[in-house]
Amino acid sequence: MDSGWKARLAMWRAYNQWEDEHLRSRPVDFEEALAWMWDAHQLAARLSPRWDSRETAEEHWQHLADVRSALARARLSG
Repeated sequence: MDSGWKARLAMWRAYNQWEDEHLRSRPVDFEEALAWMWDAHQLAARLSPRWDSRETAEEHWQHLADVRSALARARLSG
């Protein structure tokens, strides 16, 4: 696994840990939900400064398309 993948994996692990901790107290109203989403956005931006750039979004869209394609192939062959 190259360093880019390791860094991405570490980023997702940190985010998943944060999300798990914060979902234990799910927001009960819109104001709390909005604050939770803002905190999630801030965490993602700190972990990856390019997180909300157009370039990163396009990479993410392509990754999702690749995953969808791979899942469709696996489903057809299974």
